[in-house]
Formats: sequence, C-alpha cells, structure tokens
Amino acid sequence: MEREPLIDLVPFYGPPGSGRTALARSVEAARRDIGFIVVTGHRVPAATVAAAMAAYHAPRGRAGGWRMSIVFIHNTNEDALVECIETCRSAAQPAKYPPVTAGEHVMAKFRRQHVVAGGRCAMRGVPQTLSAVTLATVDMARAVAFYEAMGFEALYGGRMAAFTSFRLGRGYLNIIAVPAERRPRWWGRVIVHVDDVDAAYARALAQGYRPEAPPRDADWNERYFHLTDPDGHEVSFARPLGRQEDA
Repeated sequence: MEREPLIDLVPFYGPPGSGRTALARSVEAARRDIGFIVVTGHRVPAATVAAAMAAYHAPRGRAGGWRMSIVFIHNTNEDALVECIETCRSAAQPAKYPPVTAGEHVMAKFRRQHVVAGGRCAMRGVPQTLSAVTLATVDMARAVAFYEAMGFEALYGGRMAAFTSFRLGRGYLNIIAVPAERRPRWWGRVIVHVDDVDAAYARALAQGYRPEAPPRDADWNERYFHLTDPDGHEVSFARPLGRQEDA
C-alpha cells in the first residue's frame, strides 16, 4: 500500500540554497509517483501555502491512469483560509464544507471536545467529580444512628426507610437496605475530609465506637484515622496537612 510522503515546507521560505532545490525535487517526485503530498511546517506563511496549493494541485498522468495531486498543510497560520480547491468543486458538486480559517477550525474542534467552566478546562465526557457513594446495610436504623452520631446530616430517608442520603460536601453518602443474606463484605473504604481529625476521633470515642487506631500523620500528607461502620464499611476521617513551611 502506498504511503503519502511527508515533506517539510520550512526550506521553501528559507534562504535560497540546496534546501529549496531538494524540496522542489521531492515534491515533484511525489506528485509524479504518488499524487498526494502532505506538507508540514511551523507557521508557514500564507503566501507560501497559496503558492504550494497553486503549483502542486494538478492532474498528472501515470501508468495505469490519472491521479489528482493534493497538498495538505499541517501547522499552518491561524488566519490561513481552509476551503475546497476551486478545481474540485462545481455548481453540480459544491463544496461539502464552507470555508473556514485554520484558527476557527482548531477552536471549533477544541470546543466540541472540551468544556470550560469556573476557570477550568476539561475534556468532555470524562469523570470530573464524585457525586455520591452508596453503601449497603442490613440494619438501616443502626447505620443511620452511626452516621448521625459522626456528624453526617441526613437529607432523605431515615431509620425506618429503605434508602437514606446524607450530605457529604457537595456530594452524598447514601445508605441502602439489603436482605441479611446479602451482608456486604469488605470492599474498600470511603475517605471523608473533616476540619478537625482529632475532634472527629474524640466524637467517635464519646459515642462508644472504636476506631482502628488514634489519628496519625501519613506519608501522603494527611492526618487521618479509620473507623468501621456497623456493616463493616471502612470510613476514613482525614484532613490534608499544611505545608512544612506553614508549620
């Protein structure tokens, strides 16, 4: 299978010399033998692009038939006009796409693929925030009592409900009731940020709960402690540590 030659257009607008000669020879050979030319160059002047389009777009004969020589420009100026070449369109076969500058085309593609909000830019369709975590319980009243005791605010449901939702920052911690035979096994842990880890630890002790260990400073720059809820889910209460120079 034939491949399109990759030709650097930079020498075309550099100082006269062998670079231009070699470029001209490679373009002519590609047009003669393959008929499709890919031209590259960083910020190639618009006049050079126009000259290349005019000079190299032409039907050329070759063994076995005819081919149309086409120039495709990479990294062109943002104000360069991208449009269907005149010899490729007619009243019966108009251009499929309207003319657009290279800059407009790049920005339109960027807007299709990205979303900008709150001063931040992200690819469309990729995860951005965690909305909620849902944990299973075989005893809703006991589970609700645990999370309320640890300071979570219930927004929906309650001790007699099949589903309860607590506020967790901008997201939610949900509890769903399941039959006893579906008692959950250990699966991981939920990490909750609090403003005072030691106060949360003291609250847990005051309510009769037994954390895994006292709060400690971790290598990953957080102070934390782990507490297991009545259904076996691990909940980590943590707070990022200040930088050393702030200590």
